[in-house]
Parts: sequence; C-alpha cells; structure tokens
Amino acid sequence: MIKNCPSYKVVYRTTSPKEIDFRYDELVDHLINLYQYGKTEEFPNVFRLIEEMHHNVDTGVRQIATDILEGLQDCWRNRGADFKKYLLSASLENWNRLDKMRKIRILAKEGVAEYIKADIPRLLIDSCPSFKAVYEESEDKDLDYLIGGEFAQHLKNLIDHNKTEELSDAFKTIEDMHLYGCKYVQEFATIGILESLQNYGDTFKSYLLPDSLKWWNSLTLFWGGKIPYVGADIVSEHEAAQDTAK
Repeated sequence: MIKNCPSYKVVYRTTSPKEIDFRYDELVDHLINLYQYGKTEEFPNVFRLIEEMHHNVDTGVRQIATDILEGLQDCWRNRGADFKKYLLSASLENWNRLDKMRKIRILAKEGVAEYIKADIPRLLIDSCPSFKAVYEESEDKDLDYLIGGEFAQHLKNLIDHNKTEELSDAFKTIEDMHLYGCKYVQEFATIGILESLQNYGDTFKSYLLPDSLKWWNSLTLFWGGKIPYVGADIVSEHEAAQDTAK
C-alpha cells in the first residue's frame, strides 16, 4: 500500500503497532484527509491496488479490500467525500453491494423484512455464482427446501475441491437471511440450509456468523432431545433478557 500511496508511509510508521502489518482504518482516515485537503494525486494508484485486492485469490486480502470500502462509505456519508468516482469494476460492484446491505439493515431495524420467498434463488446464486449451474439443472426449483439441500451439497463440494473463495459471501448471505428475511426465509436458512449442512458434521461451523451460529446450536440441541422445538432456547434467552430489562 505504501508503494501506491507514499504519503501513507509516515502514518504507518507513527501509528501502527509493530506486530500489525496493515491497518485499513488508518488508511481510510488518511485517504479522507487527503481528499479534504485536495491532495488526490495518489488516488488512481490506491484504488487500482484496491481493485487488484478484490481479484486476489486470498480471501483475507479480499476481505481487507471490503473493509476499506466499508470504512470509506462511512466517511463518504458523514463527511461528503466522493470516493465512488475512483472505483474500478469489481470495487464498484462491491461498493454497491455494501450500500444495498446497509439499506437492508436500516429496513430491518424498522421492522421491515427485506427478503421474501421469491428472493431465495437470487440470493443463493448471487452469493455463490458457481451454484448457478446446479440450480439451473435442478428438477426441484419449486421445492425450496430441496434447493437448500442442493446448496449445502454444493458448498461441501467446494470444500472438498479446496475452492473456498465463495464461502465467505455464501455464509454472509445465510446470516442475512436469518437477520433480514421474512419468517419463511428465516426458516429456510435454518431448516433448509443449516440443517442440511449439519449432515457434514462441524465442517462449516467455523464459517458461521453470530445469528447463524445461534440457530445452528439450536438445531443441535433439538436433535439431541434437549429442547422441544428448534429455537426454544433462543426464545427462552430472549424472554430472560426482557425480564432482566424490566
């Protein structure tokens, strides 16, 4: 990054702990400062590098690129900096996706379900493009829960062939289904996908995000005979929290 943004070198040397190789939040603050002072001559090289990071085979590198964009979006909204015009194709596509997810979360906080039953195929394919061929060849397109099983099988095939680059987005989508879907979509994410994934043991547990993990554990408790229905433990936890609040 210093090679593409030489002015960042001073910031990196003075603020980054030695054990940390790169701090995207510091870079975001530095870019916003450059923008505010009209010193944008380094931007083409910086955003070209961010574009290259989006195409990197290392998921960690791609995640850093996403983290940078998310940080810039916050600055963009709060301080009026226009970074979008510097973005190249993959970066711009990711920027628009992140912006849409922000709007979804706002709707969810207002109690509006963003995802409905008809969105399921698009959500699965958008998050895991390699699943498109599987879906198009399936004879069970009208049976969502069977499609959920096929999606789980596809993720297992990706793992088996060491093709894990799509898993991060796939599990983000599973999380978003739990958080922002209508009741049908939420149940599909739990019973249609997570329960199918449990057929492979704990293979995918490390990929689960917080709400998905909560429902994964609930499934485990249910099949272990420890709760009467899937979600009973979550309901009890929620009720206990409400009682404490009172």
